[in-house]
Amino acid sequence: MNLHNFESCIDKRIVARGYDYYKNDCVISVEEPEKNVYVAEVEGSELYTVEVELDDQEEIADSQCDCPYDWGEYCKHQAAVFFALRDIKNKKDSNNADAEAVYKPVPKKRKTLDMKKILSERTKDELVEFLLAIAAEYEEIKQRIELDFNEGNDEDEIRESMMLMRTFIRNNSDRHGFVAYGDAWEAVRGADLVLEKARSALTKKKTMHALELSLCVIHEMMDLLEGADDSDGVIGGEIEESLAFIREIVEDESLSPADKESIFQKLIEEAAHRGYEDWTDWRLDLLGSCSELADTPVLRNKLENHLVSIIKNEREDSWSGSYLAERVNLIRYHMIEQYDGRKTRRKQIMTYTPVF
Repeated sequence: MNLHNFESCIDKRIVARGYDYYKNDCVISVEEPEKNVYVAEVEGSELYTVEVELDDQEEIADSQCDCPYDWGEYCKHQAAVFFALRDIKNKKDSNNADAEAVYKPVPKKRKTLDMKKILSERTKDELVEFLLAIAAEYEEIKQRIELDFNEGNDEDEIRESMMLMRTFIRNNSDRHGFVAYGDAWEAVRGADLVLEKARSALTKKKTMHALELSLCVIHEMMDLLEGADDSDGVIGGEIEESLAFIREIVEDESLSPADKESIFQKLIEEAAHRGYEDWTDWRLDLLGSCSELADTPVLRNKLENHLVSIIKNEREDSWSGSYLAERVNLIRYHMIEQYDGRKTRRKQIMTYTPVF
């Protein structure tokens, strides 16, 4: 994978989120401690360190990030650094006078080590008093503390997650409630935090709660799309990241039959929600995840009935009707391929026609 065309080798959702981080100056610093080895700091929900090693042809020989993301080979922080490094290399190649300056760390207002030292020198009572004061002044901090430290039940965490996302949205909206193009990235920061909670829940084997949190993000972001300029795809990217996470949930081989059926039913109900009427691709992504769980005839029949219901009112000769039928048949093909065997697959694919 080369620094100059890495986008074609990484999940498009990760590339889009990484580009947003890069364009919003979240790559705080890039240093070259030795030839072709780079260490960068990226500001996300925390400050993360990304290491990249290039060869002489600018192939990416190795890359690591210390963030908790483990759903793919590369995370959005690494993608952001790849964009930054490419910019650095392009400036250097064009003999830009400022190119060398890019390699120097951008001064940060506070270094993580200094902050840790400052806090460690305070007493517990002083820290509690300080947190109470800033929580009273900043609603999003209050809700972040509740989300991270309140040991309530899962229902409470869902409620707190919704409140946190709405606070970030409200704080980045104009007086009419509209989120402008330049504020969209900050408006979705709450959604980023909730997705991290969902990943944490999954590592604790709280599968249904992880699913509920990811669906909560989708709901809030779909509502936000109705009152925001999402020209950069930042809000849509949050939804797609949530859908990708749901895909990871359903592909977990350790799921019990009862878990599979519960998740399947939840996703079928979600896909039937009228909020997806204008977002066919996202609805079909949910149904595609259902196909990963439909390992019994009963579940496959339920999914097939749902697939029929969402295309019955489409005209076969319309572009949208043809596209919908194609996506639906891909889901059907996947189920046949996965559960019914090669002979059945060949027979059914040869005779299958879309239902309109």
